[in-house]
Amino acid sequence: MNATHGQLRRYVAAFCLTASCATILSGCGGVPVLPWLAHEDTSQKVVAEHQQKFLIDGDPKSLDWLLRNSIESGMTVEEVNSALGDAGEKLERDGQYKNTGGLYQQSDKGYRWGPDRKGRSVTLFFREGRLVNFNPDDFAE
Repeated sequence: MNATHGQLRRYVAAFCLTASCATILSGCGGVPVLPWLAHEDTSQKVVAEHQQKFLIDGDPKSLDWLLRNSIESGMTVEEVNSALGDAGEKLERDGQYKNTGGLYQQSDKGYRWGPDRKGRSVTLFFREGRLVNFNPDDFAE
């Protein structure tokens, strides 16, 4: 099988997530619930289900759910990776976002998650290691 780096990363993440789900469902502990999950039912099982749907199926609704319910400004890249169940890809060329006179500084670092099955990726920016300018309402249903 000739898979791209992104596909391989997804396969590994999906395997790990499946193992985590099995652990949770068997009652043996598992993925910790993040305290900032507050908008909807954010039990470990529900979070794991949305992570799995995003990772395995590329489900755009699950990605949006995770962004609305698991992510908030001030999180680190590692916390966002954990909340989404996938490692973001650091953008080497993120100047297109910074040079538009928007909310980003030249020192901000962009990371991308996705794509989902519709081809959409989500780019988030971190300043001094913390997520900035994030609004979960941007991902409302």
